[in-house]
Amino acid sequence: MALLLALQDFSDADADRVTEQKAETLPGYDAGFAAGMAEAAAAQAAVDAALVQAIEDISFGFAEARQIILQGLTPLFEALVAKILPATVDTTYHTRLVAQLTDAAHADVRQPCELIVHPDQVAAVSHLVAQLGSQDVAIKGGAEQPLHAALIQRGPVETAIDAEAVLEGLKEIMTAFFEMTQEQSEHG
Repeated sequence: MALLLALQDFSDADADRVTEQKAETLPGYDAGFAAGMAEAAAAQAAVDAALVQAIEDISFGFAEARQIILQGLTPLFEALVAKILPATVDTTYHTRLVAQLTDAAHADVRQPCELIVHPDQVAAVSHLVAQLGSQDVAIKGGAEQPLHAALIQRGPVETAIDAEAVLEGLKEIMTAFFEMTQEQSEHG
């Protein structure tokens, strides 16, 4: 048994076609469009606010992390300035003195060199000069010289070396750095 379907013929659909209208002319289009635009603007404002909040959180997190790291480094730098640098002054003083004497010898070989150091350093400096093999260096003790300072005189030219002044300068720099960091953390 065959089943026949009764289907409608749409070949004359053009005659029955409802005239199409543009969307802009339909009633309520303007109200719907305005509501859609308002909703999109509200969604964009929410995204913008979330982005601003995320950036503020990141910058606050960075500042907080930086402050924690600097606070953690403070004892290290204080120990460096208070204990390690003074312990290395003797070594750096002698090294710097040898370098300056060598430079002086190369600059003007004809003029004798006079070296004025603290009386406690005369023996150590004499030993260094003997190692250099220089005969033209006269070493004198000067009570006015700090322990880790020297004055090298070659004729009218004088060169001063003061490791303690450098150390004090480093201490001042480190203290100023941590005071500034502390003020920034207290005042944002």
